[in-house]
Amino acid sequence: MKNPIASVIGVFMTLVSLAQPFANDWIDYSPNKTYLKFKVAQNGIYKIEHATLNFALQSIGQNLASIDPRSIQVFGRGEEQYIHIEGENDGVFNTNDFIEVYAQKNDGWLDESMYPSASEHTNPFYSLYNDTATYFITWHTDATQSPFRYENVAYTTPVSTPISYVLYDVVKFYTNTYQLGKDLGSGVSKVPYHGGKGWMSGNFGYNNGSTPNLSSAVFSTPSVFSGAGAPNATVEVALSGINIGASTTGSAHHVQVQFTPSGGSMSVLSDVLYPSFDYVRDASTINASNMNSSTSIKLACSESISLLTTTSDYSSCAYVALTYPRSLNFNDDSEFKFTMPSNFSSLFFNASNFTNNTTTHLIDLGDHKRYEVDHNSSNGSVRTNIQPGAEREM
Repeated sequence: MKNPIASVIGVFMTLVSLAQPFANDWIDYSPNKTYLKFKVAQNGIYKIEHATLNFALQSIGQNLASIDPRSIQVFGRGEEQYIHIEGENDGVFNTNDFIEVYAQKNDGWLDESMYPSASEHTNPFYSLYNDTATYFITWHTDATQSPFRYENVAYTTPVSTPISYVLYDVVKFYTNTYQLGKDLGSGVSKVPYHGGKGWMSGNFGYNNGSTPNLSSAVFSTPSVFSGAGAPNATVEVALSGINIGASTTGSAHHVQVQFTPSGGSMSVLSDVLYPSFDYVRDASTINASNMNSSTSIKLACSESISLLTTTSDYSSCAYVALTYPRSLNFNDDSEFKFTMPSNFSSLFFNASNFTNNTTTHLIDLGDHKRYEVDHNSSNGSVRTNIQPGAEREM
């Protein structure tokens, strides 16, 4: 899922006939409007070359030579997407020109509207129905120019202040059991979607000698930055109670969030206590200096550690998400997505050990900028200057 340092993926496009379903107000149903579609099953930067686009258009009797590339639009997730079109300024889509767009597979983004709020969306990382998204290419027939373009930022010489770290996300989400959520009695579940209804892990906990376990989420966490100014790593877990607890303490469920670095000792990050059938998200922190190249997060629920007076306690987990400060050593990755902390002045981005595949740009997904980079393919260094901005994904 990580490749805004531009490795690119080819696409296959087809003509689409659009009906008028609910909430697709981005669609122009004018009779002379044409949409081409392509499917996306993994996150990444997609490159649509002249030959691909021209073939798709010719198959429906259209001619790419008659389209001003500055009028081209790409839609996904119900919105127009920012794109880069190489060589568009001359108003002609030449043979060596191409479209570059960051596209995302289907996760839970659309399902969120069925839940009472974003905080009750059981599993935002996984779609209830399908992991493949559809993106659409069209153009203004009156040659109106689309403003949804990445700003190209040139790189010349490095500024004086280097970037010490970026924020890196790793997530384990569970999809092996469709949990029905709150039980209204006699095994009848609450019908509308709510926190705890959706794809999660199987049950774990204990009940009359039965002790189903949930395996630890073990994350590869290379290049942890723990120097001056390093923030804590954060761990977020999403849990739902599966049974009616018999505790007399006011809470029905207890899950202990445990952290173990590779070769190190276990420590408790959090004791999560919550009522029967509730859905909760719990956040805790890890001092970056206590981390190393492998991080294990265990969700433990057993009578031996329980803070409750109950003989039955079952929970389920939707996801475990870990965000940690990472130095700019990319460990020979060929793709890399990260969060840039907010910066109030330009900073020097100097990454090492990136792929030896030629890389020309770094894409700022938040501020919609396309940074030119100096990439040394022999040693894997990637260098550019990052302009000031709020925290954003790149």
